Amino acid sequence: MIINEKSVEKSKNLIKNAKRPIIVESNGDEYNRKMLEYGKFDFLEGIENSERKIKLRNIDSGFNKVLANIAKKNKVSLIFDLEKLRKGSKYERAKMLSQLIQNAKISSKIGVNIYIKNKKDKTGLLAFIQDINANARTTKSLDF
Repeated sequence: MIINEKSVEKSKNLIKNAKRPIIVESNGDEYNRKMLEYGKFDFLEGIENSERKIKLRNIDSGFNKVLANIAKKNKVSLIFDLEKLRKGSKYERAKMLSQLIQNAKISSKIGVNIYIKNKKDKTGLLAFIQDINANARTTKSLDF
């Protein structure tokens, strides 16, 4: 079940009545933090999709070591959707890819599982994982 509510309380109520696997879509930093702390779901999708500032020496990717530790403690995995990466303009792709690489590095370092939603290219997935320097042991593919 995919939950894309903007309210934390409504999302929690939907999670209580939902069947597994439960996917929660990202809705901002405060929402993501509260949902990760709640932790009674399986996947958090699209954490890198929100509007963020990219500075010269810092990329705000929406995910940091604190959130990674919370996600690991509550056994919540991240989902990266490659379809959204394919559909954007060149600037949006570059921005999203840089955020995705940073999130993959943090996840690999802390030990948070990463799932990649990929409908088109099954053979290029391993190469993509290696290109973003993600840990192959914590990265898996989803087929839905």
